[in-house]
Amino acid sequence: PEPPDNEEVARYRDEIGLPEDALVIGSLGRMYDEVKRFSDILRAFAMIDPGNYSRPVVLLLGGKGPDYDRLRQLARELGVEDRVFMPGYISQPARLYALMDLFVLMSASESFGLVVVEAMSASLPVITSDAGALPDIVDHGETGFVVPIGDTHALRDRMTQLLDAEPQRLAIGEAAREIATTRYSSRRYVRDVEAFYRKTVEQ
Repeated sequence: PEPPDNEEVARYRDEIGLPEDALVIGSLGRMYDEVKRFSDILRAFAMIDPGNYSRPVVLLLGGKGPDYDRLRQLARELGVEDRVFMPGYISQPARLYALMDLFVLMSASESFGLVVVEAMSASLPVITSDAGALPDIVDHGETGFVVPIGDTHALRDRMTQLLDAEPQRLAIGEAAREIATTRYSSRRYVRDVEAFYRKTVEQ
């Protein structure tokens, strides 16, 4: 999908209530925490000292699901509710990606990770768990970072690494976009599927 224009992004930022100059850590998915582990992201985020930054550091979690209210409660318990934004169901994910500075997915189980590819396509550096196919999507150190499932300290360290170094964050995001558009484009996908079936038929 085409990225939203700047005016649309600004309107959406105002609608959500994000500070205009915020550094935004984001994630997106169905809020079923046993699998998606948004709670790990919240706990890692709570370990980041906002006093280390001249700009507000916020967490943007898009999506709905059975654990939505429980995750809001966890944000309150962790003392970060005022810096966590949870706009609910997202019909146009591209608008959400456009607000982010980095993307996190800490799933305990993940068959592919389409949202990671979408985030990479939006020039976002990504941090993922090592579940399922995620380590195959993310080139560790080049298009993002892979951390062990459930390791909130490792996640905190990688998030602060990207928050602290804007040139690295932007360079990794650009590398992520290049990989996503060449390796995972729809045209490439169709070509690979055609090649697979052709090979199968010929055997």
